[in-house]
Amino acid sequence: MTLVLDWNGIRPLNGSRAGGFEELCTQLARAESPRNSCFERKGTPDAGVECYAVLIDGSEWGWQAKYIDSLGQQQWSQIDDSVRTALDKHPRLVRYYVCAPIDRPDARLPRQQSAMQRWVGHVEKWTRWATDRGMTVQFIWWGSNELLERLSQPHHIGRLRFWFDVRGFDDAWFSARLDEALKAAGPRYTPEIHIDLPIAAELDAFGRTERFSDRVKAHARDIRNKLREVGYSVPKSPPSSLEAAISTISEKVNAVIVALCAVVVQATGELPFKGIASLVAEAEGCISGVNDSLSELQLELEEGYSKAGDTRAPTPFDALNYQLHSLIWQLQSTRKALQHADHVAGSTLMLLNGPAGTGKTHLLCDAAKERVVAGRPTVLLMGQRFISLEPPWIQVVQQLDLPGLSAEEFVGALESAAQAAGYRALILIEAINEGSGRSSGRVIWHLFLHILRGLLG
Repeated sequence: MTLVLDWNGIRPLNGSRAGGFEELCTQLARAESPRNSCFERKGTPDAGVECYAVLIDGSEWGWQAKYIDSLGQQQWSQIDDSVRTALDKHPRLVRYYVCAPIDRPDARLPRQQSAMQRWVGHVEKWTRWATDRGMTVQFIWWGSNELLERLSQPHHIGRLRFWFDVRGFDDAWFSARLDEALKAAGPRYTPEIHIDLPIAAELDAFGRTERFSDRVKAHARDIRNKLREVGYSVPKSPPSSLEAAISTISEKVNAVIVALCAVVVQATGELPFKGIASLVAEAEGCISGVNDSLSELQLELEEGYSKAGDTRAPTPFDALNYQLHSLIWQLQSTRKALQHADHVAGSTLMLLNGPAGTGKTHLLCDAAKERVVAGRPTVLLMGQRFISLEPPWIQVVQQLDLPGLSAEEFVGALESAAQAAGYRALILIEAINEGSGRSSGRVIWHLFLHILRGLLG
């Protein structure tokens, strides 16, 4: 059956249907990007592309979306401007997709140029522009038919629900569902009471929030301070070998600082922490080598002092030795923090365990409320509301006032909401040992996780 959609009914993004169309095209582009490529979503201005993928060989595919309802001179002029800008700003471009919610008529009437013929003519012109710049670019049209063909595929069913079903998955819906969950929490959640707990930082990491990113970047400040102390403690006129070694340490440690300051945690995709941890390990190894050399120098000086009858005199390298040990300790602490951050933020499942009355419900309710207020897609499910032995996803959509929605549609729509918001979506389940979980929780939740992991790949 052919999919039929009203492009004027697309869900607005930031108050604009054009914004919604651009985001939908971006999500389809992300889904079709080559394996192992690096996908980037542009902001405004966009340098001729809404988004682009950088392939392993460094070449790029770019997508430009135009929310238009006709292909007149004005629209072709706009597309020309975008193509020209993309060729100037993306010299490694090899594919360029033009996305629009219309098709190209090709009536081929006498003395009249059809939209399809105009497309062919513009592609010839753009190809010349590319050739003049030493580029070879393939220009591809994603019109209404091409977009509908993609949206009709089973793995886009949730995306279709999100962008063209007016029910659910917007800010008001997330807020309303949260209010229902908080009422179900009852006296276990008191909004007026808020206590910062260390475990909350783990939820920040799991949700890949800006606060988590800032905590990781804060290690750069501590390392910089320790490196500055090392510089202050270097004795005057040091041996040339020591001076060269300190310079190497500064170079390697500064590389760590630069990498930490550049950390930008994306909602999806690879995390930079393993690479930075490797830089930290290199710096640690370099400092360890210098410490060995310092020990030999100190031993020589101490032997000289001993022969002179002065066994208590400090060597010129004592302060430097201490500061280097302090720096290496800070680096080790940072490396462990990076490894932990990579583990938590790179995971798709977190289990929070603890005795009754320790504040787990309050923590999850607070976290969900904060995330929803910040516009981060979050669903809070209460274990005591799972009251039957029906399949868990049936009960989930009942809790969320989405009857008839399949697991595939729910997860796909939630993913689209997350991509549109630019944040990682979280499903928080409180008290899995309550409700039907008291008697058959192992069966229910194992089935729930099995389905969820299958949908997330």
